[in-house]
Amino acid sequence: MKTKSKIKFLLGGAALISLLLLLFYAAYTYDNKYTAHSDKITSLSDHWEYCAGHLYTPEDFHAGDLTISSELIYIGEFGGFSGTRDNSEPFGQATYHKILELKNISDPWAMILPEIFSASKIYVNDQCVAEYGDFSPYSMQTGNSLIFLPSGTAEITILTANQSHYYSGMIYPPLLGPLSEIQRLIAVQLLLYGLFCFFSLGISIASISLWRRRGRNLLHIHYGLLCLFFSIHISYPFVHWLRLGSGELSYIAEDSSYYAMVLCITLLTGQLTRMRKLQLFHKLAVGISGTMILSSVLFPYILFPVIPQMILVYGWLISLFKLYISLYLIAASLAGMIHNTRNIWLLYGNAMFGAGIFADLLTGGTYEPIRFAWLDEYASFIMVIFFTFLILKTNRELAEDHENLTSSLHSEVEKKTEFLTRLLDERRSFLSSAAHDLKAPATVIQTYVDYICQSNTQLDEETKNYLAIIGSKTDQIKENILTLQLFNTEDQLREPPVSLNCNTFLTYVYNETLPYADANGIYYTLKLPPNSPDIRIQQTKLFRVLENIIINATEHTPVDGKLSLTASYGTDTAMIKISDNGHGISEENLSHVFNYKFTTHATAGGHGIGLYFARISIEECGGSISVTSIPEKETSFTIILPVASK
Repeated sequence: MKTKSKIKFLLGGAALISLLLLLFYAAYTYDNKYTAHSDKITSLSDHWEYCAGHLYTPEDFHAGDLTISSELIYIGEFGGFSGTRDNSEPFGQATYHKILELKNISDPWAMILPEIFSASKIYVNDQCVAEYGDFSPYSMQTGNSLIFLPSGTAEITILTANQSHYYSGMIYPPLLGPLSEIQRLIAVQLLLYGLFCFFSLGISIASISLWRRRGRNLLHIHYGLLCLFFSIHISYPFVHWLRLGSGELSYIAEDSSYYAMVLCITLLTGQLTRMRKLQLFHKLAVGISGTMILSSVLFPYILFPVIPQMILVYGWLISLFKLYISLYLIAASLAGMIHNTRNIWLLYGNAMFGAGIFADLLTGGTYEPIRFAWLDEYASFIMVIFFTFLILKTNRELAEDHENLTSSLHSEVEKKTEFLTRLLDERRSFLSSAAHDLKAPATVIQTYVDYICQSNTQLDEETKNYLAIIGSKTDQIKENILTLQLFNTEDQLREPPVSLNCNTFLTYVYNETLPYADANGIYYTLKLPPNSPDIRIQQTKLFRVLENIIINATEHTPVDGKLSLTASYGTDTAMIKISDNGHGISEENLSHVFNYKFTTHATAGGHGIGLYFARISIEECGGSISVTSIPEKETSFTIILPVASK
């Protein structure tokens, strides 16, 4: 790529990264429970009394019956019991206590309590308002809660106990506000996450479909799976509010889908860069991503219950993983942009994803969104949008290819049609000339043979036999020439199709063919429905077809026999039926009557092309013809034609 274009792309990327950093700054400053201030929504993040290792009820606080003194903390200061001051035990129990003075307002006060990664019991003013899981025997149930608080003094006491999860106790600060504002906040957040989830799911389906239709390109399947895992991961607010998950399973699904998403983006980065110098780092990134997927299942179910101290190891593993992956994605994407600008926008998306992971690592414990999303979730969705542009570009290329192919095929069909038309015209001309040129010599030969045979010329028996053979073959040649002339006459019957009322056309056919039936003493009837559609046909050719069938019927129906011409109409088709009670067609001949040169005439004069041309003519009109016969009872020819479009 030219230097100017490369500089243009790099400047564009720098602008995008600047916008991403601006987004991160705005989110951290104005949508952060720890830093943002609002008159309507308050974050209850600080000044919580914390009693580690004990479960105290509100009565215990009132009585001052605390075996240990409480300490003041802010929610999010510790990721679990093992991180608290003077405590290295990952599992255990703790109590959180806070007293609020709430003014009287028209709306009731409400508090959003984010998921507590423990068994928990929640008290408001000495009354237990919610309980999740059990302390003994231990079981954990997590999810978001909406707690109503009274005006005036509101004493909140939260008891927690954890014996299984990586996190423990209260990790995310509650939010307090009037019920209408809290409901609005929940609605906005669910709408945002719904957009993230279902948009990504749609892009995933489109990408996987595109992968199946267009040469199994690994780029499409990797991005499709990435979007699928992101949509699974980002659905957690719905799971938490609806409390669809219990115990560890929902969090394992949330974590493993996140690591699977990282694995997909790592594979994509390697595919887009293809730089030897980065191969070792790429393989390491793929390896640790796969390891983290397994760890998200093995650690909670196998290692934590047996070796609780592994929680500390797991925490360090997550931090080191995020640090390495974020730096790898940023460095590899930037290197790829410099050396290969073909997929530069996808690499920008990958770099932004890495920046989101790094920002999430740096702001751990100091950032949680109030209304919107986490920093790495913004970066993930921006990456999905970048990939959406790739999908649109690919679909546009497919549409252009299809249009070019259609145009090329149309041109090729026109050429082939012109060639075949010219070929058929030449064939018709040749057949006409051949029939004309062969007829005269054959007639002369037959005349001389007849003259020799009828004269008194002394001929021996052998010569007479030769002359008889010549006469027989000459008759056969003349018969073939006559067939050729009939074939050519039918083939040259060409006229543009017209739309005709079916009843009007069949009435015309009946009137024109009635003399044939009267001459043979046959009772001939016409029966038509009152409402008739139009059919688009070559009028003369279809008339010849029906006339030929009716003449055949009169020739094989005895005196006083019956012949009928009827019709019935459907939504899209018109069915014409010609029936007689004549001699009929034997079962062995029934499947051959429409074949070329097949005839049942025992004497000369049957050429076997009438029904053959009937079939060809009907098929040219887009219809079909069939026959059924019970000898000496009924024979019916059924013609089905499409109704003309209005």
